Amino acid sequence: MLLIVVESPHKSEYGATVANPLGPARGTTGTNIEHELGTLLEVSRNVIGTVPTGTRVVVANPVQLQASLHAVHGGRLDDYGFARLRDAVWQSIWCLSEVRDDFECRVGRINPTWIVNACTGGSDGWGTLNGSVSEWLLNSRWTGPLFATTHPALWGRATPHLSRLSKVDLNHATTKDMKNVLLGVGNTLVRRIVACRPFDDLEAVRHVPGIGKEFFEKNSGRFSLA
Repeated sequence: MLLIVVESPHKSEYGATVANPLGPARGTTGTNIEHELGTLLEVSRNVIGTVPTGTRVVVANPVQLQASLHAVHGGRLDDYGFARLRDAVWQSIWCLSEVRDDFECRVGRINPTWIVNACTGGSDGWGTLNGSVSEWLLNSRWTGPLFATTHPALWGRATPHLSRLSKVDLNHATTKDMKNVLLGVGNTLVRRIVACRPFDDLEAVRHVPGIGKEFFEKNSGRFSLA
């Protein structure tokens, strides 16, 4: 089973009103999944391995409400203002424990072999919405392989690729790994982290010069120490 995660339903996922949900991945999103998924898996074979022909594909929304509020304003998400509104509403809903618990139950029932996080946010997996879902999945009870890619609505514009997501081991990570995974880290801070390792526990990471409270809180879920 391959699970594709897309952040929340948009206009094509509803009928005349939001009281009439139709299902996930309608419109351009669904069309691109149907036409481009095979290409995505083929060009990313070195990352994900071989996905057998006939593998079932499931699309799920972590947030099952219309965070875009399209039914209210009728605007397009390529408008920066409406995209920002969608992100803010989505994050507010995702903060609710019952929403995350519901998603965890659904992932458990689906029991996928692979999860592809295709939420808005970019192929590196640490964008606004994509990063929130990736970080949660890395800290959830699901322990299978996790990948990220661009939102399916963009797949028709350029060939998508998968990137493997994992926590960053501060005791052994390369400079590139830390810069790809951690939020707000630059060359200077990476050098300081390397100079202070090995770390016995996460509390020791707090004492690295330049790591403030905000940086630690944003990234602590992405740290691991082997």
